[in-house]
Amino acid sequence: MAGLIDFQDVFFGYGDQPVLRGLRLTADPGAVVHLTGPNGSGKSSVLLLYAGYAAAGSGAVRVCGHDAQDPAVRALRRYCGVDQALYPQLTVREHLEFATRARGLPWRAAASRAERYGLDRWTDDTVSALSTGSARKLWIIMCTLGEFAAVGLDEPFLGLDEEAAGVLAEELVEWSRDRAVLLVSHDVPRTLTGRREVALGAAVG
Repeated sequence: MAGLIDFQDVFFGYGDQPVLRGLRLTADPGAVVHLTGPNGSGKSSVLLLYAGYAAAGSGAVRVCGHDAQDPAVRALRRYCGVDQALYPQLTVREHLEFATRARGLPWRAAASRAERYGLDRWTDDTVSALSTGSARKLWIIMCTLGEFAAVGLDEPFLGLDEEAAGVLAEELVEWSRDRAVLLVSHDVPRTLTGRREVALGAAVG
């Protein structure tokens, strides 16, 4: 049975370098699916395929019953990549206002998340003045605003302090109750319970 996130016999590579060979993977509500494996095993590639930023060489990648590259999936899916698309000269507030307008959400939707992460005290600071951890908090909030059915996150705990990592772990557990959650992370806090680990193979070289 297909999952909300569904990879069926997926082959993918870069040029003549194969990365994924016949991957089968499903993610549904009930657990955080935590991808593990050595560097080069394809963990981030799985998330790029899920997000529709890359196309499989063969096989099928489906999200919420749609091809992952179908524009209809955009409203149902969230993706938080490891590289942050933030503007150094803009404030935290300006970033969150842009994100809420783009999603058709009220300001409170972002403000409540900022408070939960302890970012509310920095809303008038520019991104260039933020610590690494605060910038990561902002990026996570922007990428995961609103209602969605599936979410994929690549190294979201990177740079977070223990308190913020705990908040994110709580959110992941909350989301996983009724949404599909796909996670790539080398460092997972102990408070992230109920996860299902999926080990990808060794790097091909």
